[in-house]
Amino acid sequence: MRVIAGAEGARVILYAGERQGVPIVMHGPFVAENRADLMRLSRLYLDGKMPRVSELDLAHAATTNG
Repeated sequence: MRVIAGAEGARVILYAGERQGVPIVMHGPFVAENRADLMRLSRLYLDGKMPRVSELDLAHAATTNG
């Protein structure tokens, strides 16, 4: 993988794991098991209800360091 960042740098999330043996469907930035999940994720995103990665990081820190 090659990442070329701009003047302000870049943030990347790389996920790897064992194959789960379930179907995968993708559309835009979303990956899900079926079309219904894609539509649900898309709606969460459009409604502003999908958390930012930085928020997830803070939530994780609060549960592991508190």
